[in-house]
Amino acid sequence: MTVNIIVNNKKLLNEVAAARIANAIFLGGFSGITTGEKLTVNLGYGFNLGLVQSVSWMPFHHTQAEWAALIQ
Repeated sequence: MTVNIIVNNKKLLNEVAAARIANAIFLGGFSGITTGEKLTVNLGYGFNLGLVQSVSWMPFHHTQAEWAALIQ
C-alpha cells in the first residue's frame, strides 16, 4: 500500500517524518495491510512552476514493525 503526503517544508522529507506519518496511520486503527507487508510513504514537496505545480517525491518502504522502530 502507498500513502502520498505533500508537505510544505522540504526539510521534513526524511525517514523519521515518514515514520511518524506511518505510525499515526497504524495507531488510528488502520488495518489494511497484513503482517510483513510493506507500507510505502511518499513524501512530496510541491514546486510552483507558474500555471503548473509539480511534486518531487521521496519514497520510503517499511513494514509496520520497521516504521515503529524508526521513531524509538
